[in-house]
Amino acid sequence: MLSKEMKWQGMVAIGLALVLGLADVALAAEKIVIGGMYPMTGRGGRYGVDSVAAAEIAMEEINAKGA
Repeated sequence: MLSKEMKWQGMVAIGLALVLGLADVALAAEKIVIGGMYPMTGRGGRYGVDSVAAAEIAMEEINAKGA
């Protein structure tokens, strides 16, 4: 059977792990990174350049709204 001190230490360890885990999630929520794979060369390059430009315009509009 565990002593009271060992139970207390276990609870502290679990609490610390939760706090550190939640802090990581909170910090990650401030910046969102989205990647895309677009053809940038060859025949499909024209569409890739247009797609990147459209994504950047959409990003600027979303950030301007503060969403």
